[in-house]
Amino acid sequence: MVRWSHAACAAVWLAAAAAHANPHVARARAALDDLRFEEAYAELAAALAAGDNGPAETGELYRLRGEVAAALGRTDEAVDAFAVWLAVRPDARLPPGTSPKISEPFERARRRAAARGPLAFRCFRLASAPPAFEVVVRRNPGSIAAAARADAGADRAVSRLVGGRARLALPPAARPSVVGVADAHGNLLAAVSAFDCADRTGGAAAAVDRAPASPRARRSVWSHWGVWGGAAVACAATGAYFGVRARADVAELRDVYAASDQHEAADALALEDRARRHALLANVGFGAAGAAALVAVVLWVRDDAPRHAERAAVAPVVGAGRAGIAVAIPF
Repeated sequence: MVRWSHAACAAVWLAAAAAHANPHVARARAALDDLRFEEAYAELAAALAAGDNGPAETGELYRLRGEVAAALGRTDEAVDAFAVWLAVRPDARLPPGTSPKISEPFERARRRAAARGPLAFRCFRLASAPPAFEVVVRRNPGSIAAAARADAGADRAVSRLVGGRARLALPPAARPSVVGVADAHGNLLAAVSAFDCADRTGGAAAAVDRAPASPRARRSVWSHWGVWGGAAVACAATGAYFGVRARADVAELRDVYAASDQHEAADALALEDRARRHALLANVGFGAAGAAALVAVVLWVRDDAPRHAERAAVAPVVGAGRAGIAVAIPF
């Protein structure tokens, strides 16, 4: 029953947000469609100044502000706006084919955001008669979060962050829906359900950390050294097989030459072609094995080598008619 009430409150909050959609956003989009960038810039500034936007709307406003500022040649301002967007959406990207005039400031902002890390905060519910909360900012890249904010239908509480903390108090009858951190205008940058904020006396606090999933967790199967090691073994085995076949062909060809009076010239030519083909396949197999082994070693050193792996050096050795691995271990 409690979960249903939480969902109902969240639905009411979303419906209220939709009903109070910022009119400046629609006008800014219309101006952008007509390439009226100065007008779009003014509408976006007014939309942000309203201070009543939710997290999704705020992120979109900063993205649009970055694009418009870049189009107007205000590069530094575009970088700052994109940096805010990336702080709350670290995985955000511009559409393919975006003009370099816009994509270059975005790339600058992306490098800045990667160095600073994403926005992160925690939320606590205080033990007091009126609904009250404490917000603790754990990471505030570029000081983009300037306040904490709690929404409860028509009621709203905004409090400036001091030392990365802020306390929020709502009227006694208020039913808070979301609590989060806001920009200098009061627009929510990120928020959690008020029901997920832990009691200050104990329990796990609701936490928001916009860090994307670890790149290693999303790695392709081809980025694992074991796959390449297995490929190296398979290629080496293939090369060895065709190498043995080539040597057998050469031995048979010598026998044909030794008894040339008993064989046709076509027999010798056929054997010679077969020996060359098998030798070529052997060389290809050994070459592929060496390349795969090199990739496997690089990935192993990067991911799974022990801390003192630098004491040993491993390198593939590939040459005409031979392949192997050289290992150097200092004593």
